[in-house]
Amino acid sequence: MPDILTVEPNETPERIYARLSQVRGPQVFLHIPRANRALRNRVTLAVLARRARARGLELVLVTRDGPTRSSARQAGVPVRWILPRGATTTRLGGTALGFLTS
Repeated sequence: MPDILTVEPNETPERIYARLSQVRGPQVFLHIPRANRALRNRVTLAVLARRARARGLELVLVTRDGPTRSSARQAGVPVRWILPRGATTTRLGGTALGFLTS
């Protein structure tokens, strides 16, 4: 069952990298709000994807933000418009981390 990591609007890439260590894997959906500008950079997204792969994680971004979607595609990171059906989120150690229920 994939994990869902919800990014806060003002969260930095460094904090997101650190939060990846809490993911149980093997797949993580990174839910990014439109207000988050830190992940609009193609290089930042490529580094994020590389760090996820190094942890054995398959990273998928979930965002409606056009610039973030475009940068993700350029960095080779899969992007979805919405979370999968049945997805729920909970708080875990100050981190929004969710699990699919279906």
